[in-house]
Amino acid sequence: MDFKHPDGHVAAVMLPQRSLLVMSGESRYLWTHGITPRKFDIVQASDEQKVGTVTADIGDLTLNTRGKRTSFTFRKVKKGPCKCSYPSVCDSQCKVTAPSFPDSEREASMLEKKYVHDVYEEIALHFSNTRHSPWPRVVQFIRALPHGAVVADVGCGNGKYLGVSQDVYMEKQGQEYLASGHSCQWAILVGAR
Repeated sequence: MDFKHPDGHVAAVMLPQRSLLVMSGESRYLWTHGITPRKFDIVQASDEQKVGTVTADIGDLTLNTRGKRTSFTFRKVKKGPCKCSYPSVCDSQCKVTAPSFPDSEREASMLEKKYVHDVYEEIALHFSNTRHSPWPRVVQFIRALPHGAVVADVGCGNGKYLGVSQDVYMEKQGQEYLASGHSCQWAILVGAR
């Protein structure tokens, strides 16, 4: 399971099969958490290491093929106002004012940067890590194209279809808003992998 703190710190915890994880306090309320879909996990190779820990000895790491993972989440519905110790991330304690319409082109551009571009920059790596497997029907479509066909991969994506067929020339355009003259650093970097 991958945990992320609001300050950007990330921690990965290996959960053995049939394990139960009960979160409370900071791990439950302050950190975000989830199981990133991937085919392999990097785990300790030796049995002496405590399960779920990772040491600085990279020679003791190995790839473990991941099987089917299922997560069940049980939560209680709060009756009454929340008084948790994490008001900065608490939905019921955050004082959010309703957005107003922009008064000028400049203000509209600033809003677009804050709520579109900056959000894409923030979620880019996670977004890319969860889009690792090409969709079978798209692969089938690309492989059915004749030798020398040209494909434009336009839209939000990380280039996962670029290597599907060597007989097809694919042009990657990163983010949808690249077409309107904006740039997105992560799309360029991720697409270059």
